[in-house]
Amino acid sequence: IYHLDHAWLPGGFAGVDVFFVISGFVVTGAMEGRGQDRFWGFIADFYARRLARIIPALVLTLVVTTLLDVLFIPESWLSSLDVTLGLSAFFGLSNWVLQKGQETYFTPRVDFNPYLHTWSLGVEEQFYLLAPLLLFFALKPARSVWRLGGVSILFVLALTSLGMSIDATSQMPPWAFYSIFTRFFELASGVLLYLLTRGKNAGKVHVFPRLGAAIGLTLVLAAFGWADDSRMPWPFSVLPVGGALLLIGSVSTKAKDPVRRVLSASPLVWLGRQSYALYLWHWPVDVVFRWTLGLDSLIHRGLAVLLALLLAASSTSWIEQPLRHAKFLERRPRLIRILFFLSLILAGAWLSSTLFDHRSKFSLSQVSRHQYDWYVLDRMRSSALGLGQCRVEMQKLPLSFGALRRYAPRDCQHGKSPRTLFVIGDSHALMLLAMLDQASAELGLRINVISLEGCPYFDFRTLFSTRELHCREHFAPLRRYLLEEGRPGDLILMASLMLTRYADQNERYPIPDMKAYLYGSGYQATIREVLDEVKETIQIYREHGLGVILWAPPPLFKAPTFRCMDWFNRHNPICEGGAEMPKEELESLRGPILNEMKKIAGPDISIFDAFSRLCPDAMCRAVAPNGRPLFFDGDHMSRYGNELIYPDFRALLEQLGVRPEPNQPGTP
Repeated sequence: IYHLDHAWLPGGFAGVDVFFVISGFVVTGAMEGRGQDRFWGFIADFYARRLARIIPALVLTLVVTTLLDVLFIPESWLSSLDVTLGLSAFFGLSNWVLQKGQETYFTPRVDFNPYLHTWSLGVEEQFYLLAPLLLFFALKPARSVWRLGGVSILFVLALTSLGMSIDATSQMPPWAFYSIFTRFFELASGVLLYLLTRGKNAGKVHVFPRLGAAIGLTLVLAAFGWADDSRMPWPFSVLPVGGALLLIGSVSTKAKDPVRRVLSASPLVWLGRQSYALYLWHWPVDVVFRWTLGLDSLIHRGLAVLLALLLAASSTSWIEQPLRHAKFLERRPRLIRILFFLSLILAGAWLSSTLFDHRSKFSLSQVSRHQYDWYVLDRMRSSALGLGQCRVEMQKLPLSFGALRRYAPRDCQHGKSPRTLFVIGDSHALMLLAMLDQASAELGLRINVISLEGCPYFDFRTLFSTRELHCREHFAPLRRYLLEEGRPGDLILMASLMLTRYADQNERYPIPDMKAYLYGSGYQATIREVLDEVKETIQIYREHGLGVILWAPPPLFKAPTFRCMDWFNRHNPICEGGAEMPKEELESLRGPILNEMKKIAGPDISIFDAFSRLCPDAMCRAVAPNGRPLFFDGDHMSRYGNELIYPDFRALLEQLGVRPEPNQPGTP
């Protein structure tokens, strides 16, 4: 329910906490009385049973999901983790991939990754690395020293994990949410509950007799409706974990107890039997709907639920149960069974990797099948442009305030330019990479592209001091870098998003009057200060002998082009804005900014305006009449768009005196 629409069950993500408690309890019970007198036999039996339970359905789901990913999902910022996460899920490591990132479970982009849900299975699988060692001793007879030691170690580790969870929730949210170290206490609590209620204590040890189940269910439901995603796992995991412990721990609940009667109803029991397969299938189904038809209407949500249930029931009946209890496997030694299931993992990972590697061959997406037109990292190879007279080496280097891509011309047939072009800005600087690579190859020009993630440098609308804190922290070190690295005669191209986008790759923004939004009373009140700040900053660079090129606002559109190009996605709600905009409307939107640019243009300050080249007609289009894309999404140009504006850019550079000079003896 939460995955269909977060608003329907705001704390539904707390279901994973309940799952961890149940998992610890059930896994412990499954190993009761199974050869604990022989250590290696116990360990082998544990893994043989766990692999048989988990692997067949998991491998099937991951391979099918990879196929659907390759068929329908093109590579983009929105899907940039798909390959890494998809392959790591085979080995129970997807949570490690996610915990190293900057995004939590609640950022918009994760809704478009079909492998996201495997993080919780990864936590469970990592728990299994330690669990059998502890269970071997913890399941020893009562009053055994070994049992006391095993339970004590488990209890200490659980407390340590809880402490980590408390500390990391505010300090490192992604790590706190995804890590086995911060979730261990939830699984361990289920194990400890089983140990408390096992054997002679079964049916006697319970919490809050008669009311325990009702209180537990109330806590779980309260968590589903109330949990705060910014404070998970601590303290809001306490509700679902505590509720699950009470619900399971009330072992003496009478058969007529209302909670027991509700939860033992036939439909819920049937659903419970499909729960593992439903967990595996429902999320990829939801994500594929988001990428294709959309998951906004009740009809599409109903279809997604029905399809997930059908896949889960089929997977349980035809894959999970048959292989879990297959006679030809049960007759084999446990080591052979373990190797069989491990081989399934390797085979599935190999097949998925092969599918990913051949995405352009198998995909139904025009974006994936014609990658050259779309992705700016692809080098220009148009016959009209040639390959350039230099070989260009590109390096990616980290900076304290951003990321640097350095284009260095080598082996130039007609010499190199002694100048360097610095390109600074947000992702709108990166969208020019194909064009910049070509300029380096043809003119022998060194180019350093410095990207400030999500931070425009000049937007001609806001003061530096009013930007977000992480952006303000970048600007001073960037200025120092340019003054230290730049030499008289070098150029700085400032390319950023200056207009507000109508839509991102994953959502549309409800802005009814874009011009009023951009140039309302706040703009009129600060524009003089903004322009003075721009002039002052540019003057510092000019005094250092650096020339400045201002990137004029290009067209922008209401729909992300790459998500609306095919028969299976063009009716997605994200595409409602269309890939066309009246030229007059766009000219009106960018007019005030362009006028401010013209006021400061002059010696050493040029404007590069690609608008007319990208929009030659009365209607601006994200896709050219020849069917090739000018824009990748709503505001970032494609590689073909780079190719279209490149001749004008080269002409401007040559006008500014950038040209190759004959090689000096001994110059590489």
